[in-house]
Amino acid sequence: MNCLLDTFDYNAREFRRGRFFYVVEATSEYLVILLVTGSFLARITSELGFSDSLTGIISSFLSCGSLFQLFALLIRKKRVKRITIGMCVLSQLFFMLLYLIPLASLSSQVKTGSFICIIFIAFFVSNVVKPVKINWQMSLVKNGHRGRFTGSKEITSLICGIVFSFVMGYIVDHFGMLKRMNTAFLIFALTIFGLAVLTTLSMVFTIEPEREEVKQEKMTFPESLRKLLNNKNVLLLMCLFSLNSMSQTVATSFLNTYMIKEMAFSQTFIVLLTTVSSVCRIISTIFLGKYADRKSFAAMATLCFALNSASYLICVFAVPENGSIMLLLYYILNGAAMGGIGNAVLNLVFDYVPHTQRSDMIALSHAVSGVMALLATMTAGELVSYIQDSGNTFLGIAVYAQQVTALIGMFLAAFAMTLSVIILKKAFVLQKH
Repeated sequence: MNCLLDTFDYNAREFRRGRFFYVVEATSEYLVILLVTGSFLARITSELGFSDSLTGIISSFLSCGSLFQLFALLIRKKRVKRITIGMCVLSQLFFMLLYLIPLASLSSQVKTGSFICIIFIAFFVSNVVKPVKINWQMSLVKNGHRGRFTGSKEITSLICGIVFSFVMGYIVDHFGMLKRMNTAFLIFALTIFGLAVLTTLSMVFTIEPEREEVKQEKMTFPESLRKLLNNKNVLLLMCLFSLNSMSQTVATSFLNTYMIKEMAFSQTFIVLLTTVSSVCRIISTIFLGKYADRKSFAAMATLCFALNSASYLICVFAVPENGSIMLLLYYILNGAAMGGIGNAVLNLVFDYVPHTQRSDMIALSHAVSGVMALLATMTAGELVSYIQDSGNTFLGIAVYAQQVTALIGMFLAAFAMTLSVIILKKAFVLQKH
């Protein structure tokens, strides 16, 4: 095994160019994901005649896609640029095929089977290569600048995503009224192809840094994995990943139905709330990135989990009588927290885990947190059904089920905040690039 030493000139032209293309690649990839998830995914499945239950199963499957990142542990190559580009191109071409299936002259059964197989392959390949790609691209960013850089990258993706969603939504509505949905699907397929080309070119023009190496004892894959799991930093960070995912899924998975049914919110008001959240997220990202570079990502994570815990506490007291005000406050605080949580948790990997173990760490953490979030959501779902079947009472107290799940989410976020404080106070040795 080789120990890698940081001898980079991060101000060199090729590094600056690489960071620019990293932002371009991340944004284009994000736009593709928007087109193959959520309401856009539901639009394709509805056109193909899928039942609501089948669409729900597919959506649940996609939420477990992080499990596929475990296969990234098998990628042991020193140079990963070529395999990363190849797998990213493959996944995005499969995403494009999803919008061409409704246009094909095939039987309903063949279309259904083809769609399920293609979306499985696309998300499998996309998730397998993700940890390796992140480790490569983040190696272009110097310690002390990662907060501002990842913040700027996220802001770019968010702003482009908002505009892109409105444009694509208009195309769907326009051609839907004209009863020409296949035309919209063709436009979407061509859009994904264009974004795939942009993604490919961005990675081609991104440098893969070569590091100065110091020879160490060569280890097999199981030995390397065992060493990773024996690292106390890794175990703490895996717990943090899991608590973060569990708190978010438990507290928010049932919130939309709460707003639509019990709160009786209009779709326009719900869109307004999510827009307010996005604006707060963009604003907070700017300040939190600078805060992380000045203090630390552990300090940033602590602050974000505190905000998130407070937002869930507000949901605990949200009822139909005060729902519009309380949920507006929730979306403001939650948006501010989301502006930093993802970046903080990911960047802690680059603070506390050696370079040679980062891809493995990201893959393991995403897989474990994905499983834990799924189990937590399934358990919370049973609790929601129990409370609703009991006439909205729990332990003899009149309460809505979503208030209880918000309370659980608040405690999980508080535990994550406590763990962030432990990481912040512990005298861990920061890993150099």
